[in-house]
Amino acid sequence: MGWVADNMNQPEGVPVTGIIIAAEITPKLEAAAKTNPNVRLVEYAIRLELSAKG
Repeated sequence: MGWVADNMNQPEGVPVTGIIIAAEITPKLEAAAKTNPNVRLVEYAIRLELSAKG
């Protein structure tokens, strides 16, 4: 986020937003993210389904 703010053009007054994508949002990660209101936490899940053919 710091690099983007320093090196990329953005409209005046528009903050850089970061997204942390993780399989599990732990309490420690939540606590760390609270220090920056421009960071969003997103959990993902992957589902695998197999089906026999023929």
